[in-house]
Amino acid sequence: MQRDMLEANLPYCDDSGRYYDFHSLRVQVGTSLARADVSLKKAQELMRHSTPLLTAKIYSKLQTTDLSEALNQISVPKFVSDSSPKNKTA
Repeated sequence: MQRDMLEANLPYCDDSGRYYDFHSLRVQVGTSLARADVSLKKAQELMRHSTPLLTAKIYSKLQTTDLSEALNQISVPKFVSDSSPKNKTA
């Protein structure tokens, strides 16, 4: 793969120290599947992993923006403040 990248004038390692190799492509696929809301079981099967834990912990790299988008999809109950006077017993 390194030779192909050199022939295409693409860096094998970027300025941030990230490598572009077979493993990084698999991480990209796993992350893309997670971002597309593909079930963990389906992602595990597609990536031919032995356990879903491998898929989830090693091959899915979600960012803070991915997580905030997930939170934005849920409905949060609205709380109404109770401004009525409370009965005080003395």
